[in-house]
Amino acid sequence: MSGDIPTAETYLKRCLKLPGGATQDVQLEFLLLRVQMGEVREVEQSLLDQVEKKHREAPLILETLAGAYMQRMRYKVAWDLITQWIELQPKSARPYHWRGWVLERLNNHKAALEDYQRALEWDPNLLPVRLRVAEMLLEDKRADEAVPHLEKLYRQDRTNPDVRARLGMARFFQDRPEEARRLMEAAVKDRPKDAALLITLARLDLQEGQAARAEGRLKAVLKADPVDTEALHTLIAVYQSLDRRKEAVATAEKYQRAKKRIDRLNKLLRDVVDSPSATAADYAELGDLLLQGGRDQHAVYWLGVALERDPTHQRAHQLLADYYERTGDRENAAAHRAQLRKTDRKKG
Repeated sequence: MSGDIPTAETYLKRCLKLPGGATQDVQLEFLLLRVQMGEVREVEQSLLDQVEKKHREAPLILETLAGAYMQRMRYKVAWDLITQWIELQPKSARPYHWRGWVLERLNNHKAALEDYQRALEWDPNLLPVRLRVAEMLLEDKRADEAVPHLEKLYRQDRTNPDVRARLGMARFFQDRPEEARRLMEAAVKDRPKDAALLITLARLDLQEGQAARAEGRLKAVLKADPVDTEALHTLIAVYQSLDRRKEAVATAEKYQRAKKRIDRLNKLLRDVVDSPSATAADYAELGDLLLQGGRDQHAVYWLGVALERDPTHQRAHQLLADYYERTGDRENAAAHRAQLRKTDRKKG
């Protein structure tokens, strides 16, 4: 459960040498271990059969499978598994927390917030969940609703930079600039790469006539993530205030491209990837969009899925070849280049 797979496997192998040997419990643990090692498809049906038979470890089976699908960005499948888990353990905070996380990635923020709030009903001391509830309320400009959560967290730990950052952001939205700056400037020392914090500080700078300072903060965000739409949108206002019209126009165009990419990415994740009609081209497009956003690990996974559907898919091979060349993996890059040349020879 902590992710230490080699040690878990060592203990399971020792179980085999004990009286009774390969009991059903031990066999189940080996199946769950295989899920965590990436062999989801090979063992999934066997595990779901155990859930159908109402095995006493059904919640753990569903949790393990859901976690694997969450890692692979298979959010609709994960949602279904977690919903089954909630049906078995309706008074447990963890599955509501997980389903809220999945719902966010399916762009159903209202339902996600409801699930996070249910998680807090069953475990009020879940700091990450309470903090995320406050963040979501801030994203919706509902600072007055976020503040009670943040004040509770602040009373528990005044030194937590994440809490100070979000409480400072809430004060900004409540038009309390002095307190907002004090809290956010203190937090940014510990969280110098916190994009939401830097963007809010930039907005406060802009509001107080410090456009040049705001520009510096936003460029720091965009250095880490060149397609951060909130940073780009705020930077447009900065350039407009500085009367740098050409840069404002160029940034506005970049903002529109980034927003279009995110909208398409979300549509693929929400409506396409788990559809029976999904094609290798869909998966390759998803991989391409993820690479553009710097999410390389997920991109490689989906490009691999594209090649499972169509081992000769040219766009997937091209993207993987470029990726491996960029990361210095010449062997894998050459393997994908060879597939491109092989296809060219067949065409010739």
